[in-house]
This record gives sequence, C-alpha cells and structure tokens, in this order.
Amino acid sequence: MVGERSLFRSSSVRAGFLFGLISLFGPNLFGQSTPSRGLPQSAAPVDDAPQHAAETSAQIMKAYGDAQPYMNCTPSELKQIVPALEGLKFTKEELPLQTILHRTGEVIGAQLPRMPNLLAAESVAQADVAGDKRPGAGALYNSSRGFPQASGILQQYSLQFATDEKQLEQNLHLTLVTETPWKNFDYLILAHRSADGTQTLEESRADLKATNDKRLKREQKILHGIGFEYLWLLFLSENAPESNYRLLGHQKMYGHETYVVGFAQSPSRVKQAGEIDLAGQAYPLLYQGIAWIDQTTFKIVRLRTDLLAPLPAIRLERFSSDLRFEPIEIADLKVALWLPRQVELIWMQGGQMSGELHVYTKYSLFHATVKVLPPA
Repeated sequence: MVGERSLFRSSSVRAGFLFGLISLFGPNLFGQSTPSRGLPQSAAPVDDAPQHAAETSAQIMKAYGDAQPYMNCTPSELKQIVPALEGLKFTKEELPLQTILHRTGEVIGAQLPRMPNLLAAESVAQADVAGDKRPGAGALYNSSRGFPQASGILQQYSLQFATDEKQLEQNLHLTLVTETPWKNFDYLILAHRSADGTQTLEESRADLKATNDKRLKREQKILHGIGFEYLWLLFLSENAPESNYRLLGHQKMYGHETYVVGFAQSPSRVKQAGEIDLAGQAYPLLYQGIAWIDQTTFKIVRLRTDLLAPLPAIRLERFSSDLRFEPIEIADLKVALWLPRQVELIWMQGGQMSGELHVYTKYSLFHATVKVLPPA
C-alpha cells in the first residue's frame, strides 16, 4: 500500500451515542492510555456487564464525587482561573441556555455525516516550565480530592505562588512559539461509517513519507497529546445529558460574537468515561471547561477543558487543553468544515509543569492508494 499509515497513537469516538471522551498521552507522562468508544470493542462480556458498570460508576464517584466545577464561581473569580474570559459580559437579553445547547448540538450533528477522510500538516512544539518562568507547584488545581484543602471554590483553584495563571499561560506560549524547535507530522482524521448509520471518527498521527516507523517510535517518547480535537462532541445532543451547563454571558472571541457556556461532566450521569491506563490500572477522566459558541452559526469557536478534579494516584494535578476552531475550505468539497486550527496543552504532574502547542494547516482530502504487485 502506498502511503501506508505508520501510527503510534490513535483514538476514535462513535458519534450519535453516549461516549467516553478520549485523551491519549505518551507513556513517559502518564503511561499508556486506552481510547473509549460509544460501543467499545473491548467491552466486558454480557454476563459481567452490570458488575463492570457498577464498578466503573463507583470508581468515577470516588475520583470525582466531591469535585466543585469552576463554572460555579463568580464571574470575577472565573476570570482569575480562566484568563481567556477577560471581556466576558452578561445581559438579561441572552438566548436561553437550552436553546443555545440545542442549536449547537444540531450544528455538530449536521457536520458529522459530511466528514470525509482528511489529512493535515501538524506542527508541534513542546516545553517544560522551569526557572524564572515556573509558577510554583500549586498552580491552578482543584484540591477537593487529595490535595491541600482550602475553603471556597476559588481557593481550590488558587495559585500557591506569586505568578498568576495569565502570566503562566503567556510565558508558556511565548516559550513554545519562540524558543522550542518544531516537529512536523501528518495528522489524519478518518471517518468510518457502519451499516446502521453510526459514524466513528479516528484521529492519528503519522509520517506518510517515512519508509518505516522508527521516527514515530522515537517521537512517541516525546509527544504527549492526541485526541483532544474530539472534545467538541461533548455538545452533541446525544451527549449533552451527561454534563451540567451554565450560561456565563457573551464575549467577542477571534472576531466572533459568542455565547460563553461553562460545562462540567456529571459523575453520576457519565455512562462511559475516558481512561488513562497506568501499569494495568485504569483511571477515569472527566472534564469541565468553557465553550465560546458563535451567536449566528452556533459553531464552537474556542473550547477550554480541564480535569474535573486532579488524580492524586498518578500525581496528575492538572491537564488543560485550549482548542481553536475555524472554517476550513477543503479542495473538492462544496462546503467548509469546522475543524481545529490550534490546540495548546498545559499539564502538571508531580510538580512539573509542561506544555505543547499543536498547529494544523494544509487540510486536504485523504485517499489511501493501493499498489498491486505482480505475482512472484
């Protein structure tokens, strides 16, 4: 096969069903992780399904049952936790929240059947925060589960040292853009459609020009993030019941007038959480965050996600993703698709703060070609 995909990480979600969100990380960060799907191939046997579901639910409640989402903070407190909310305003004339969620879910649902197989150029920069740019070991984490306690939601997400969250993000972004060498890859989105009409999206990183996978195996030890581009499916109508939402107001973002909606997955309603698998032990991943939704098109312009609570068992204090979406014109297609243009990640594990910046360009249709060899 010409252009055979040499993959080191892949993830997929089944659209149209309740699903577990996927976040994949390189083994040097959290260990090997396992993608979750709406109908997982590795599901428990039918006879064991009720027991497996009960065990998973208990694990989720243990990890996240006491979490306090930051969307419940006051607007001024939220702006300290998520600096991107500067400029947020609220008026009584806002469209009802349920209408915004319904329209957004419809837009996402309408794009999914039109998703073709896509190829893009992916450029990645990675850096650790150290020295005078280091914010201190306690930056922005929810201390409700296993970390030093503090009163009030804001204090649970407070900064422990002088450097604030806005400065942290600015310093890390500047380091990624100006001081870090870029690594280039091929980024694939593959759309799989089953006979019953359901659709699965698969994301993967590849090097289509490589003759073998040696380079990717080497980069596997370095790069940590893949799978975050699917997080907008949280707002798909079928998945919305798993989360709580709050209309925060409106804000101009990247030239768009947007509704700003806070969300947090509900531990008691999530049917299938994403997972991190470390040394054979699976840890559930639940998310909270902020979505900026265009007031005219109801497309998500920007999406910020964070862990609903830290995971002390693997010393993971925070994991934040910041996704920017744009309309992308694809050659040979008559419509523009709403796709990720940039993803920025910040994580802290064991007191070490690190980040990655992923930039996507040159989207095009992906066609796998087959080379037929003559008989031996």
